[in-house]
Amino acid sequence: MFVDSGVRSNKFVFQKIADPRIDNADTHMTVNLTTKLFTTKEICDITSYIVSPK
Repeated sequence: MFVDSGVRSNKFVFQKIADPRIDNADTHMTVNLTTKLFTTKEICDITSYIVSPK
């Protein structure tokens, strides 16, 4: 829904999953890409799922 508004993009969703610290250094979300918890491909897959029409 927030992507449909045009305010958020797929890049935004990817960034939030990969490393949310860019906007909030004190976030409780996991840092997935830099810690290698997920690969770039896995984050792309998760992003695709999140932004896909349901």
